[in-house]
Amino acid sequence: MQAIEDALTGFFERVAQREAAVIAALAGGERFQLSETAWQFSLPDLHAYLERHEPALRGVAYKRFRQALFNCPINRVVGAHGAMVTIAENKAKVDETRYALIWSSMAPAQGPTQA
Repeated sequence: MQAIEDALTGFFERVAQREAAVIAALAGGERFQLSETAWQFSLPDLHAYLERHEPALRGVAYKRFRQALFNCPINRVVGAHGAMVTIAENKAKVDETRYALIWSSMAPAQGPTQA
């Protein structure tokens, strides 16, 4: 489980840092919404994306992915980069809720974004 959690925190850290390659991939993929201030996602969409793009997460069942995600110190990791993950749209069910990684105004953009 630790390898999964490490892969998840590493991915979110790269997003928080606005690594150009990661931001470009997110801008063109799935059902994500990306703006200058936030990246929005649902857990099923995030799972599908990471299963294809993160080697350590290939073949990880959705239930195991979700459990690992909720056990990760993601907000502590992204907070060091001026970001935080929060609920963007609460749909009362975890799998239907939209989440957002929000960058503070002090974190400079490093890659392309899409509204």
